[in-house]
Amino acid sequence: MDEVEKSYHLFVLADAEGKMAKGATNIDGGKVMTVYAGDYANDTWLSNTFSWNNTRTAVHEFGHAVGLNHESASGWRNLMTQKSGGTNLTDRQRLIMLNRQTSINKGQNSYHGQPYPYIHYYDFGWHVVHINSVGLKHVRK
Repeated sequence: MDEVEKSYHLFVLADAEGKMAKGATNIDGGKVMTVYAGDYANDTWLSNTFSWNNTRTAVHEFGHAVGLNHESASGWRNLMTQKSGGTNLTDRQRLIMLNRQTSINKGQNSYHGQPYPYIHYYDFGWHVVHINSVGLKHVRK
């Protein structure tokens, strides 16, 4: 992490321990996107590492990094719908991304020399939870 600049965006591969989430972004418009490592490194790595099923979570998390949230999802097979195979964006979501250009790249990308491990979200007030609480675990190197 020493060579990582404060402005960089990070995709962090994490263990999922068979629990809940396959990915998380530290905050809508944030810099750290954590995705389940098993989707990218397994016994059949060359045959399916970059299949759409495995990369969809990363694309969904990148949607959060550019300012989209789950509430912006509407329509058939929307990318920001949780646990769907969606790939679509609406015109409204494209407008959200354009309007939020000044509010992206928020927050820090590291914490004590490791990828930033906290998720900030709004649900009737602001909440902060550790990445472990959604079943993802950053692997310390």
